[in-house]
Amino acid sequence: MSIFSLLHFAAGEERGSFVISVDMNSGMNGDTGEAELAVVSDLTVSVGYLKTGFFAGKASELIRSLVNVDIGIELPE
Repeated sequence: MSIFSLLHFAAGEERGSFVISVDMNSGMNGDTGEAELAVVSDLTVSVGYLKTGFFAGKASELIRSLVNVDIGIELPE
């Protein structure tokens, strides 16, 4: 399998597995939600807080389900 084929597989093409991304989908910008090539996840588990990019750009195409795990990070107001 070529590297190009592997990247397309990781991006969600030709897969038959349940894909989980931890904190952020690989390849997706956490601030903008933009991506040229990124993992398409069935579930993204955000760690600490929801990133802005989850609600912008291509995020809705890349994330099928989103949950956040609170680990006690306090953001400045």
